[in-house]
Amino acid sequence: MKLFGSFLRKHCAWLALYGLTVALVSLIGWLYAVPGEAVWYGLLLCLVFLALGLLAGFPAYRRRHLELSAALGQLELTLDQLPEPWDLV
Repeated sequence: MKLFGSFLRKHCAWLALYGLTVALVSLIGWLYAVPGEAVWYGLLLCLVFLALGLLAGFPAYRRRHLELSAALGQLELTLDQLPEPWDLV
């Protein structure tokens, strides 16, 4: 569970963007007097796609965590033993 929490913290920008989307779509729906069911249905679909996207990325995050944890446990570590970087960081 701690690993999944770390994964969510790493992707908090996506969660914040969803929160902004909820606020904006709700405001527009209220201003145009769109039925609440239509607004909530659209937001639910967005939430499902966000959840699927995040869950699809979690196995790679977990695999990378395990690789780095195994590398940390070795006394003599060379650059060849480290996994390939995902980005510049």
